[in-house]
This record gives sequence, C-alpha cells and structure tokens, in this order.
Amino acid sequence: MKNESFWGFDNSSMDELVATDRIVEVMNDQCKYLYDYTQGKVFAIFDVIKREGALLSVIKTMSEVSKYVSKNATIQDTVGEVPINELIDASDIYCEKEYAFEIYTDTYRYRLFSLKMASIYPVKMKIEEVVYEHVMNELSLRGIKSDKDKYIVIENEESFCDALKLVLQDKKVRYIINELQKSVLSEKESDRNVLDKIIVCEGRNDEIIIDAIAQKLNCKPIFVVADGKNNISNLVSNVHERNANAQILVVIDSDGEEEKTKALFEKKVGKDGYQLLIVNNQVEDWFIPDVEDFSKLKLLQTIDTIVGEAEFDELRKKYDSFDKLLKFLER
Repeated sequence: MKNESFWGFDNSSMDELVATDRIVEVMNDQCKYLYDYTQGKVFAIFDVIKREGALLSVIKTMSEVSKYVSKNATIQDTVGEVPINELIDASDIYCEKEYAFEIYTDTYRYRLFSLKMASIYPVKMKIEEVVYEHVMNELSLRGIKSDKDKYIVIENEESFCDALKLVLQDKKVRYIINELQKSVLSEKESDRNVLDKIIVCEGRNDEIIIDAIAQKLNCKPIFVVADGKNNISNLVSNVHERNANAQILVVIDSDGEEEKTKALFEKKVGKDGYQLLIVNNQVEDWFIPDVEDFSKLKLLQTIDTIVGEAEFDELRKKYDSFDKLLKFLER
C-alpha cells in the first residue's frame, strides 16, 4: 500500500509563508526620514541586539567544551556518503533575531521598541511602555493583538506598517523628538558642543581600556560608543557635523583586515574632519599578556592596574596604533 504525502505541498499552506525581508528596508528608510527631517540633529538606528553579558558564561564553559571536543574529535556522523561536518547547517536559514529601534543624539538615547523577527511572519514587537499604553486600543481595533508579555504579534507587512505608523506618530515620541532637537540647538547656542577631544569607538570594552590610558595621562576625552562597527560611520558624520572645532579620533578594530577596514570606512565617511585609528587586530591586544587562559574578562577586571604598570614607551614601539592614540591624547 502506498503511503500518502504529509508534506502538504499541494495545499495553500506554502503560499501562507510571508517573508519578513522588507522590514529592515522599511526601518532603514524611517531612520533616513528622521535624520533628514531634523537636519541631522536627531537620528535613529535599527540593528540586531548584541548581548555581551554572555561572555562570563562562555568563559566558564570553555574548558568543559575543550575537554569534550578532545575526547570526541575522532567521532564523525555520516549522512549517506557525506560526513555531517561537511554539510552546511540549514537551520541557519531560519533563525530568530532580536532587533532594537533607538533614537539618538550625541547626549541622549531612547529605545522605542524591540522586534523579535525570523525569516517569516509573525514577528513580535515590544513597545516602550508609555507608548504601548497610548496605542494599544487602536492596535486592537486593527486586529493586532498582544501576548501575555505585552509583545504585539504582527502577522504580515501591512499590519507591521500600521503598527509602526501608530508608534512613530505617538504624542510621546513626537514630544521627545521635538525636545531632543531643542537640546541640540541649545548646546550649539551656548557652545557646549565645542569639545576638545572626542573619541568614537566600537564598543564599551574599547572605551574602558582607552579611558584607563587617558586617565594615566591626565587627559579627559569625550567618548561616543557606537555599539558595533556597523553604526560607526553614521555616528562619526553626526558628531563631526555638530562639533566642527573638536579633535575627533575614530578607533576601529580591524579583526585582521586593516586595509579593507580602512577603505570601507573612508568610502562611507570620506577622509576629512577626523583622524582614523585602525587597531590590528583589537584594542585588547595592547595589554593581554601571552599567558594561557588570560581572557578579555580578566583584562577588563584588572585594566586600571595593568595600564598603571604598563611601560607606554615600550608599547609605542611595539604598536603603531598605540603610538597614534598617545599622540592624540597628549596633543
């Protein structure tokens, strides 16, 4: 007896799979509209949320993982005639990521909503609490429901655009954008935006390490943290536009691709109005000793002591990037 197919290829279920690929495009356009409307005074970023707090748990499990890998290095599953480790894991095609939409100036940051999104609908949006209270009734009238955790569940692109429009046009959001513009204008008028030295860096780790170096030199630069390499170009353009008289140093990790990193950045931002410091490979490399099991976490926990005891003259000879940083701070 021939068994029937349970795949459902012949019914309408395959047509009901609605891709979410246009969401990023829609959000990037909204970021551009805000930047243009406020003439660069206020800007927004829509990007994947990265959780660095998992570092500690990773470190704790690394030794156990190493033992497991060593023990099982010779074991290899096979599918048909192809070993599993030679196949690409197709589960990566469908993976859920969490995004955040945040509004910025050089001084302020406001997370309006986060979005849990996979390759197809539905997606879940977590709206800032006050804005959620303002729009929840209208969302409900449009058939957009919330789950028990107050995530609104969005089934298609039309509903996503409806929800997004309600959120962006909410009275609190409009008020905040208006006040942020005023604050930037006020800073310009009082010359509070004219800063001596500004350092734009990728992440908090870079800020912590460079700040420790600056403190040893009795220097107090202003730090602007991009929270990721993808955000740096927008931040640098914005910082330079509103701080034309400041000295700006942009610090980027090359991750082993120094020339490529430099070329890509200069293509996006140009070459004027800032100094570019490409660190090969990472800022942490200046101070991490060649000691087994010495992690980035240990470095950050002891950075003040390590920097305090470091011989800067020796580091300048060893790392061109370190020498360039010190010249900027000492100027």
